[in-house]
Amino acid sequence: MTLAYVLCAVKSGSEDETMEKLSKFDKVAEAFVVYGEYDIIFKVAVDSPDELREFLTKSIRSLPYIERTTTLIAI
Repeated sequence: MTLAYVLCAVKSGSEDETMEKLSKFDKVAEAFVVYGEYDIIFKVAVDSPDELREFLTKSIRSLPYIERTTTLIAI
């Protein structure tokens, strides 16, 4: 299993809508709105690093309000 935390910067005012979309993904275990350099942090649980890469590039980064992500893979 691959576990990662993803830090997201989103367009101002889109936090609630982005959280709603994130909650629909079964690979997103938890998500929180935070304050500071990033706006949202969420935990992803997948079977492999390749699945993580595919999920982030095809599902998460295609969301309209996501401006930037930083992924931290747990070991």
